[in-house]
Amino acid sequence: MISIKYEDLESAFEFVSAGPMGEHEAYISLDSGEIYWKSDLSDVDELPDDFDTSDRYLAVPHKHELDLGKRLVERFTALKLPDSGDDVRRIFSHKGAYSRFRQLLESKGLLDAWYAFENEQVSRTLREWCAENGIGLVEHGGKEEQRPATGTEEVVIHADDVPWTSGKTGLGRKALIDLPGGPKVRIVRIEAGQIVPRHRHPDANEVMYVLEGELEMNGTTYGPGTCYYKPRGWSYGPLSTRSGVNVLLFFDGDDRFDA
Repeated sequence: MISIKYEDLESAFEFVSAGPMGEHEAYISLDSGEIYWKSDLSDVDELPDDFDTSDRYLAVPHKHELDLGKRLVERFTALKLPDSGDDVRRIFSHKGAYSRFRQLLESKGLLDAWYAFENEQVSRTLREWCAENGIGLVEHGGKEEQRPATGTEEVVIHADDVPWTSGKTGLGRKALIDLPGGPKVRIVRIEAGQIVPRHRHPDANEVMYVLEGELEMNGTTYGPGTCYYKPRGWSYGPLSTRSGVNVLLFFDGDDRFDA
């Protein structure tokens, strides 16, 4: 199985998706993992000499092939703008729709939420596509990604091999397990002075385990070893800490949250 850098795949995907389908193309060599680009609008044409005679090149998909275009907008609208569905449909019946859609989101204070949602969905979908096509991924730290994108095989991973990222709330996060529609395991870091507002997870039961530090929640302080279960839809918070805290979270479904 070949392995490619996730950032290279993401760049190729953005290039292919920058115009209508077929205007820009990118292909992955199934032998070397190298990515070749081609565009009808410029002199970019990196296709190798054996491209027309070999079956060892896999086309990088366009966003519409992965339902990451208008359908992604529809899913976000249903989640965050359920009362604005007609407005969004009118916007997308004309040219320049994405620009006007972003203007609508900015007026609603949801632009950052849209970017976070879009990035998460693109990342998840590209990983699923790689798993389906037998392509390994190498993350920024140079280590091959060990997380499969489906629940059809066992997962063994060490937390030290997973980089810290910034979650939707600005908290540090390690996504240990991230299966679509299935269990998700996170390590979340709350720094001293940070506050997580009251919220709920409408689509998943949640188990919280304090790894290190002290977590303050609902007027009570919880130390290392504390395990806390919250049923689906349970509203809790705010969460805070005086010294910083690392918490292990387990969700049995989608971990999206709302106030």
